[in-house]
Amino acid sequence: MSERPRGEQEEEKEEEKRHEKQEESWEEKWRHDPVGTFVWATISIWAGLVLLAANTEYLMEVAQRRGP
Repeated sequence: MSERPRGEQEEEKEEEKRHEKQEESWEEKWRHDPVGTFVWATISIWAGLVLLAANTEYLMEVAQRRGP
């Protein structure tokens, strides 16, 4: 059972550090974007309400009341 060469170990450590740094930068980006978060939340809620209305046939009732 031989050990890996030192260069390979160092390279692996550097790659791990870069990966951790990239994860931190993504987390910071999402934390500092409240407007984007609000927009996506609004879109999700709107889509949910539309699907709920479609599944309960509420949209069909509204369309029939309005006429042709």
